[in-house]
Amino acid sequence: MNSFRLQSNPTSTFAYSQLNKTQALLNKNIQRLSSGLRINSAADDTAGSAMATRMTNQIRGMHQANRNSRDANNLLATAESGLNNISDLLAQMRELSVQAATDTLNDTDRASIDLEFQSLKNELTRIASVTEHNGMNLLNGTYQTGTGEAAPVSLANSQNSLAAEAYNQDQPGIVPGNATPADDQRGHWRIQIGADNDVDSQHEFSIMNATDVGLDIKDNDVLTVDKARTTVTALDGAIDEVNRERSYIGSEQNKLQFTMSNLSNTINSIETARSNIEDVDYALEMSELAKNQILVQSGTAMLAQANMVSQNILQLLSN
Repeated sequence: MNSFRLQSNPTSTFAYSQLNKTQALLNKNIQRLSSGLRINSAADDTAGSAMATRMTNQIRGMHQANRNSRDANNLLATAESGLNNISDLLAQMRELSVQAATDTLNDTDRASIDLEFQSLKNELTRIASVTEHNGMNLLNGTYQTGTGEAAPVSLANSQNSLAAEAYNQDQPGIVPGNATPADDQRGHWRIQIGADNDVDSQHEFSIMNATDVGLDIKDNDVLTVDKARTTVTALDGAIDEVNRERSYIGSEQNKLQFTMSNLSNTINSIETARSNIEDVDYALEMSELAKNQILVQSGTAMLAQANMVSQNILQLLSN
């Protein structure tokens, strides 16, 4: 048998509690649909939020690694362009040397040829010295090591895109990393190509010293037949060295292209996984929204109906 109570209205209390719960669910539906995210705070899904955050950090690191690889590829392209010009100059210098190596010319003729030869050699060194990327000299081998001395390193100021090897004053005479002896005169770069700080996330390469000193032709001239013939041999070695360097640079560029492609594919995969974790399912959420809207409307009506109990008691007493 139904009864009326003046001190409490459990039906109204229950209806009010259910209405609050449904309204909270409806608010959550609206929040998710407006943001496009299933997880808008850690409270929505603690584990999912942590996973999504880790993935976001990994994606951002990989995007930067991709930019690093692209910067390194541009650096190598600049170096290869400079070597291409140097290769052309070496070919012209060899042609002059062959011309001077014949006995049909006199010393005056060779002196004239040598003037042009030396001019080309100076231009070669100039190109090697001015070939730069982001303020870094690429082809002149300017770094050196020395015990207790500051080592001028032309690979600095890379603005976090390229990490360059540098002199370590705590270990005099040592260039950290895989640096080679000073007589090799190669510039060394270490590129961050991954999101983590480990060996697999780094890529190293080096570039030759393409000045007349680096190519071992600084003291060559064509003033005599013997010197001209010696110079031809020296230039053949220099040309072979430059050709090998260009092939090496091309292989490094191919490696970086593969790295960039792999990074892009990995980023896409992780972004898809993150989307599955934190993005809202619009079809499901719209269905839940419609259901909760109906429940809020019916709950409001039922709360009003439950509150009518007090009015019924007053009406009964007035009768």
